[in-house]
Amino acid sequence: MKTKLFLSTLVFAGLTIFVSCEKDPEPLTQEQAVTKLESVSTEYTDVRSDVESLPVSQVENTLWDLNLPIYDLPTSKSSAKSPIEITKSLKSITSKQDFLKTFGGEDFMFEEWVGTWTYNNGTQTWDHSTTPTDKIIITFPHPSSNATNNATFTYFDYTTTQTLGGPLMTGLKAKLELNGTKIWDWAFKATYSLTNINFQTTTSTDIYSFSDEFDFTSSNETKWGIKAIFTVKKNGDVIFKLYNSATYNVLANQEIEATVEAKVTVKSIEFRFKLTFNSTDIYDTQTDPNDFITMSIWTTSGAKVADLVYKLNISSYEWELWIQFTNGEEALAETYLGELLSEVDLFWDLFDIDEGGY
Repeated sequence: MKTKLFLSTLVFAGLTIFVSCEKDPEPLTQEQAVTKLESVSTEYTDVRSDVESLPVSQVENTLWDLNLPIYDLPTSKSSAKSPIEITKSLKSITSKQDFLKTFGGEDFMFEEWVGTWTYNNGTQTWDHSTTPTDKIIITFPHPSSNATNNATFTYFDYTTTQTLGGPLMTGLKAKLELNGTKIWDWAFKATYSLTNINFQTTTSTDIYSFSDEFDFTSSNETKWGIKAIFTVKKNGDVIFKLYNSATYNVLANQEIEATVEAKVTVKSIEFRFKLTFNSTDIYDTQTDPNDFITMSIWTTSGAKVADLVYKLNISSYEWELWIQFTNGEEALAETYLGELLSEVDLFWDLFDIDEGGY
């Protein structure tokens, strides 16, 4: 027994030494950083174009162009929308009610729209029947010049609960079929309590999947927290992920004090953001944005790529975003970030602030 204990101790000690001696990856050189950023920016642009060209996007565009007489339908655009749109939505949330309106689908009037909606190519209007009573079925042509209605959008498994002044939607599923083949499916589920509200949506196509999760926690009327996670996978591999966690406190003078920590992963690089501010300082035109925000870029394996900072252009009196490499060299961020620059703008959009000037 003592021998086993002694051997176990040696094994544990060896593991401890091995772990403690493991070094963090070396920071990237400027040349390595530029190569990495250019490569990922190109991949990011290609993926965005690929997603926008998916059949589901084309079919949905046809549907909206046909002027469907019902509105605010949850679609792939509501789940697979850009992370910028998701994060911009968070800036308006200051209560449970705001959170519900922004993400909860509380205005989705399933009972009023239930039945079958069929596009009439002869009159170029929609015919409606009230059956079935537990689904919304929308049939239409794609492309719009097609002689028959070969596309079907179906909403089903709708559930609600009576809570928080409800009723509120707790579940809904949808699918889109083209020529009898399913090309997209979507699911929403929600839970509600006095202290927590959680929404989750999942969307999938043949090779891409999208998932959103939004969580609102509030212990009282002066303190709340919000988390948002948005993930895009291609053939099962994560190619984009947004994680945003924010806590808010209402002070005695009614100012809001907040801390926001976020990460945006694009392929093999990660943007890291942290903001700490109060509602007066962040809108003060004399405030240096670097006083309350820190931004940096890393590889997903943990190697430092660069820092991001704002510099005031004295001539135009505009704050410009600069990238600082680990060797001290720096340049305007747009020089190297390309399309990735939109992921930095995302966090300014969160507060409705234009970093380009006041």
